[in-house]
Order: sequence, then C-alpha cells, then structure tokens
Amino acid sequence: MRVLIVDDDLGSRLVAEAAVTALGHECRSAADGEQGWARYVEWQPEVLVTDRTMPGMDGTQLCRAIREAENGSYTYVILLSGRDERADVLSGMDAGADDYLAKPLDSFALQVRLLAAGRVTRLHRDLQQARAALLAQAHTDPLTGLRNRLGLDAHLEALHSSSRRYGRAYCLALCD
Repeated sequence: MRVLIVDDDLGSRLVAEAAVTALGHECRSAADGEQGWARYVEWQPEVLVTDRTMPGMDGTQLCRAIREAENGSYTYVILLSGRDERADVLSGMDAGADDYLAKPLDSFALQVRLLAAGRVTRLHRDLQQARAALLAQAHTDPLTGLRNRLGLDAHLEALHSSSRRYGRAYCLALCD
C-alpha cells in the first residue's frame, strides 16, 4: 500500500517511516499539514498517518480536507497524538479519521492498523467497481447490448448540454 506520514517532529516521522517500510509498504512523508496536503494530492495514498497537533494545518484539518476532496477513491486516515484524551479522539473521528494511535508509536499497533486499512480500502475499491458495473447494466439493454431508455436519456442530456455550450447543432433519429 501507499502510506503517507505527516508529522512535524522529525524523530517521530522517521520512526513511522521506518516501521511502515519494514512492513513492506511504499512510504512518503511530509513535515506539516500543508506539505502533507500537497503530497496527498500528488500521490493519492491509500493510507494517511498524520500527527493530530501541528503548526498551521493540523491533522484534523488535513483529514477534513481529504474527506471533502475524495473523488471516488478512499484514503484510510490514522491520527497520531501524544495526548490520549477522549475529546481529542472524538474530534479526530468527527473530522473523518478512521483510527487513532497514541505516541510514542508502537510498530505492532501500527501493523494492526495497516492490516485493517488494507481491508477497508480493498472493500471500498470493490464497492466502487460493483457500483460502476451496476450503473453500466442499468444503462444497457441485456438482450441487445445497446443503450436502454435510461442510457439514452443520459447520453442525450450530455449531447444537448454540449450542443448548447459550444453552439453546435445535432440531429436525432428515433427508430423503434
């Protein structure tokens, strides 16, 4: 899996990177929330492990930004914090985090979280593929393999919108 580590503390970041790499995952890191956001957009990791408290964009803000920007793919988010208070855990989960780990990072606990992350992201990917297949079936006649009424409506709507936008004419013939 592709794992992105975001932590402003160099020591914690290096420990997390070493643990993730030792588990056989591809790993990149960032030193703060803004850099983490840029790396997320560029790399699209399956898992994000981020410190909760950082200067500038913190872990919960980064998590919210990722949840708002998701375009079909799912990123499993694990928040790290030196403070193990219930309010911190709850605010992280409210922001869209999937899990929470206390610092100092325990490599066994991280391994367990990454196994769960792999399952969740795989299930999400399978669900997307099933949804796409169902949508294709809903727009196709099973006997002829041609577009059905629903598929034709969607295609005509896109064609009409394009025609209006670019000022192009189109012709429609209906055969039954």
